[in-house]
Amino acid sequence: MTNGHALIYFSIFNRYEIMKALFIFAGSFIFFSCKENKVNTLQQENNFLADSFSSITKVKTYVAKKAIFNYAINTNGKIIANQILNVTSQTNGVIKICNVKTGNIVMKGSILLKIDDSPFVFKIEKAQQILFNSKNEYESKLLGYENLFKNKSNDDVNLIKRKLLISSGVAAAENELKEAQYELSKCIVYAQFSGILSDVNVSKDYNITIGQNLFKIYNPQDLCLEVKVLENDIGLLKNGVSASLYPIGNENNSFQALVDNINPYVDENGMVVVKLKINLKANNKKEFNLLPGMSCIASIMIPFPKTLIIPKEAVVYRGEKAVVFTYENGKAIWNYISVGRDNGKTIEVTHGLAEGQLVITTNNLQLSNDAPVSNSSDETKKPKELQ
Repeated sequence: MTNGHALIYFSIFNRYEIMKALFIFAGSFIFFSCKENKVNTLQQENNFLADSFSSITKVKTYVAKKAIFNYAINTNGKIIANQILNVTSQTNGVIKICNVKTGNIVMKGSILLKIDDSPFVFKIEKAQQILFNSKNEYESKLLGYENLFKNKSNDDVNLIKRKLLISSGVAAAENELKEAQYELSKCIVYAQFSGILSDVNVSKDYNITIGQNLFKIYNPQDLCLEVKVLENDIGLLKNGVSASLYPIGNENNSFQALVDNINPYVDENGMVVVKLKINLKANNKKEFNLLPGMSCIASIMIPFPKTLIIPKEAVVYRGEKAVVFTYENGKAIWNYISVGRDNGKTIEVTHGLAEGQLVITTNNLQLSNDAPVSNSSDETKKPKELQ
């Protein structure tokens, strides 16, 4: 075989091998492509089933039922002490005994302050001496009228004696003595009632003047919350209605109270002042003390007769109309309703819903009529009172 023939043979052999390789590659590509198409088809079918399953909205329901509806009047105000006294100085002088300190608890009748009484003791002694001399003069004058009294009536005798008391200075001396004794009584300050001291502005050896603020005392067992209520709600209130109080910044501590006083006057803003008496014995919260001036939120609960109520979150609004979706045989059914009072948690239904129906309370914002839903609540059964 010549070199030319060998070259031609090698060239033909190479073409054959190349064609063979191309044929094998094309066959492999077609095989794997078909297999991949089958896998993609199965994945699409699974995704379709998953999408169909996920299109069923999971919801929770609540059984619409008749119950006592507590309408809440929410407001806020500040705590005040019903029994509070701003003690001011009734005299001038230097404090010799001081038993007052901010925050101290004092008992009724205890001595809180004692002011230097030396000037008033001297004044009493002087008045007593003047009175003694005046009485002696009166007795002397009276002796000269003995014969005159024999022919006078009792009324005339008494009138003459009164004139003698005045002319001899007895009446004036008696008044001066009473005044000095009264001034002396002001030198001791007693606790008018048991309570807590606040805003103490004095101490021992402090020189005070008449009218100066000394301290305050209040009864911590007699507190109330003063709030303002809209005039539209006043007709619902009466003494004895219950309320709950929550100190601002400490809402975990709640206190019970009762409406105690309704001021029969509406201010320029259409508000009425109402006092809520706090029942501290019922609360018995030793870990938290209420103080005058503290801000609180109040919720006054007005009980109404049994009416159809549902959770507030069950109501959605479409075109300014109230709508409730009810759960029926795996579907959400659209219901137009009329609503009444709202206490922030539950809402009164006056029309459009029947007692015992299951209302949807979650995932209801995007629901449509007859939309498939799945009920995940335990309230598929009616409560005992509705069965």
